[in-house]
This record gives sequence, C-alpha cells and structure tokens, in this order.
Amino acid sequence: MRGLARVKPFNPASPTLTTCKQVWLVHERSGRRTSFRIRENRRHKGHFLLGFEGIDSLTALEPWIGSFVEADTDLVPTAGAGEVYHFEVVGLEVRTVAGENLGTVTEVMALPAQDVWVIHSRGHADGKPREILLPAVEPVVCEIDLAARVAIVDPPPGLIDP
Repeated sequence: MRGLARVKPFNPASPTLTTCKQVWLVHERSGRRTSFRIRENRRHKGHFLLGFEGIDSLTALEPWIGSFVEADTDLVPTAGAGEVYHFEVVGLEVRTVAGENLGTVTEVMALPAQDVWVIHSRGHADGKPREILLPAVEPVVCEIDLAARVAIVDPPPGLIDP
C-alpha cells in the first residue's frame, strides 16, 4: 500500500536498513540497478517496510518486485566483532586448515538455522568443477582474513568429499 516495499533482510537484527538514507534496487533478472532515497522506513514482523521517493503506488513499485536491495559500502555500519557482511564473504578464497584450496565463495544463502556458503571449486581430482555447500558456523569456519580475501575452514569428515 502507498508503494511501500516489504523487504526481507538477510539479518533482521542488522542496523543497515535503519541507518541508510539511500539504497540501490537491483532487478533480479535484468540486472538493472537504480538508486532511490528512502522516504519511509519501519520494521514490520521481521521485515522492513520501505517507501522510496518517486514510488508512491503499487503500480510504480511493481517493476521492482523481486529486486535485491543494496547499500553503498561506506553507508553500512561496521560489522561487529566476529561478524562479516554477506557482500564481504562473496569472492573469498576458501582453504582448509590442511591447506587444500576448496574454491571461491560465490553466494551466501541465509537459512533459518545458519548461513551457508556456496563455494565453486576450480576442479577436484577428476578435474570437474563442483559446488560445495559449507555451513558458515564455528567451528567449521576458523578464520576470515578480509584483507587477504581468504577464509580458513575445518569441515567435518564427509562434508566436502565427493
């Protein structure tokens, strides 16, 4: 109603959407990316209701339904101790504590129990690329070095074996 968008955050406790005055809407299929100033912002049942300047009806909002909401990095509050944002994890090289290169994080799935990293490998013993789903929890994720763009993990036996 009144063109308010219902936004499901990856982390409902994150203050990002409450502090940003402007966000980007990125259309899922076309990749079209447009900046909007936020005119109204409130929490509602684990979601946010956002009103964007220039969008004042459901008809005006309709082309953006299903889009991702992004904020400029410099507007995002600093992550807490031991925390990282999803956008910081995507692109990390993942290695085991034994030094095996598992591949690169291509996506973070926000699931009810925990986040799961989608890792695309450069190929295994058979040379075929594969996808690894790794729970992003301690003690599986041992260390994240954002400056070096590397994560060190210790997956339980059988989790990554083909």
